[in-house]
Amino acid sequence: MTVSDILVLGATGTTGKLVARYLHGHKSRSSFTLALGARSTSKLDAVYKELSLPDTVKKVQVDVTNDKSIEEAVKGARVVINTVGPFWRWGTPVVAACAKNGVHYVDCTAEAPWITEIIPQFDFLATKTGAIILPACGLDCIPSDLAVFISNQTLKAVSSDLDIDTSVSAYNVRMGLSGGTVASLVSMTDEVPTSKFIRATKDYICSPVTGKDKWSPKILYRLPRVTPTVWGAVWHMGLSNRSMIQRTWGLHELAATQEAGEEGKKLRYGPEFKYDEFHIKANPITAILFTLGFAVGFGFIALLKPVRWLLRTFGESMAGPSEETMRKGLLEVTNITTSVATPSQPAVHVRTFLRGKGDPGFLVTSVLLSETALTVALDEKKLPALGRKGGILTTASACGQLLVDRLKDSGWFDIESRVLEEGEDGRS
Repeated sequence: MTVSDILVLGATGTTGKLVARYLHGHKSRSSFTLALGARSTSKLDAVYKELSLPDTVKKVQVDVTNDKSIEEAVKGARVVINTVGPFWRWGTPVVAACAKNGVHYVDCTAEAPWITEIIPQFDFLATKTGAIILPACGLDCIPSDLAVFISNQTLKAVSSDLDIDTSVSAYNVRMGLSGGTVASLVSMTDEVPTSKFIRATKDYICSPVTGKDKWSPKILYRLPRVTPTVWGAVWHMGLSNRSMIQRTWGLHELAATQEAGEEGKKLRYGPEFKYDEFHIKANPITAILFTLGFAVGFGFIALLKPVRWLLRTFGESMAGPSEETMRKGLLEVTNITTSVATPSQPAVHVRTFLRGKGDPGFLVTSVLLSETALTVALDEKKLPALGRKGGILTTASACGQLLVDRLKDSGWFDIESRVLEEGEDGRS
């Protein structure tokens, strides 16, 4: 059997098609082989025609409702990019096949309850087969995860003894919506048992160890050390983002006990680590109204079946945003991270800024997915020790600086991080 370096599942969907286009046009294209998978061969043929793909891009007919079909497809790849959601409904058999066969896996899920399910099921198996399993590699949760990782690296450049006290990320976005996004939202409320959804909201549910960060919802947020004040509302991706960041924290805490000397110190965020994030709004009143509206709206979706039926019907007929709309999209993440103050070292403040060019949920996500898969496929031997061991990991723990460098080099991201001088405004 000919094994492709990267297999894209769901290549006929909006995100899958964008990933296929990005990978085929990549400047490193000659360094990897590519395959596209979908259930409908006619739709897959249409994608090949639309993107002018050559026969060297392998076609794979795969039905994610059929375990045998999934396993046959997975065995023909080194890295699988899965864009077929809702993942609660369709994702588990793909992860199972990859973990069983030692095939690396990347997806774009934002479904925190599903992630909490697959970790206990497949993490140990993946470490035994060497499979690197990376859920949430799109807008959820790479920007948040890498913002903290980069801030920590900037702190450690000052002193490897510095631990993080607080880290706060503020999101500014212009983005569209697709039927797949709506379907995932409905799936979360319609199919996930209430007990499992509540379980997914618990602190450190995805972390191998427990820390001190005890998150509680707010109706108003603000970014520290920035004037004039940056106000914000609840960020609807905060649940999955925070869960994965806590997993990164826990994995690094464990690794630090196993890595001697400076390398171990550089990984860990520290026992006092606390994280939060929010969606930037123009003023406090707008932020409070948005947060309250979000809570009421989610309550309606969760409690009323007719509302979910309307959303499902709306989503099924909904196409993704146009190319022009996606090009006008924007992702900006500003992170302020503060170290723990000690008698010999006052608190150090770091400002990290990440800017993605294009619609965050589509163009930016397709780049994030693709570059993560390329990091695993092409730089596997250079990955951090955690990545080389395999298991269900996070992008920060598995790929680290290698992925940061790839994103900078892609031309789609501006990333900068620096220590703020005493009295300096974090906005500058």
